[in-house]
Amino acid sequence: MAGYEAAHDAHPLREAPIVTLRLDRLPETGASLASPPTLARCANRVSRPALYRLARVVRDHCLASYAKPPQVIGLDGEAPEARGHGQQAQARYAG
Repeated sequence: MAGYEAAHDAHPLREAPIVTLRLDRLPETGASLASPPTLARCANRVSRPALYRLARVVRDHCLASYAKPPQVIGLDGEAPEARGHGQQAQARYAG
């Protein structure tokens, strides 16, 4: 969330007013967001079959957004911290 890579990095976001507002909670009176241990339990609990089902749902949702589904969909799987080599556009935003 918000570029935080690990669950323990999300601790400062639990009480961040903009994040709580974005999740339809009032900063002063709404409940805090999930704690890092809760996020880690959720992340480590997902099974391979559940990930496969989730991938199918995302695929189906994506395809349903087209009037005519494309024959090929390209996915960019590069990690955000990967170094840019050569004179790539936007390389300064990579690691």
